[in-house]
Amino acid sequence: MKNREAQSMTTQRLLQHLSRGVFALVFLFAFIGAQNAFAQSTIYVSSTSGADAFDGATANIADGSGPKASLTGPDGALSIASAGDTISIEAGT
Repeated sequence: MKNREAQSMTTQRLLQHLSRGVFALVFLFAFIGAQNAFAQSTIYVSSTSGADAFDGATANIADGSGPKASLTGPDGALSIASAGDTISIEAGT
């Protein structure tokens, strides 16, 4: 009888440890997913060297990437901005 009780307690402890491990993994993946879901980016705008055909990912023109030329319009910086993004506008005239 004692052997069966000891075996039952060992099984319960094993299940407790497994459930804690599963909970920790679920929490970790949820945390990582939340960070990626709210990833913020910077969109660069330059009226002098930019083009709305660029993606706005860089302040300087490089490898087909560069600053947007305008804030508004169908291809301006605001058209690709999401909540939490930063729009960096180059000083100029």
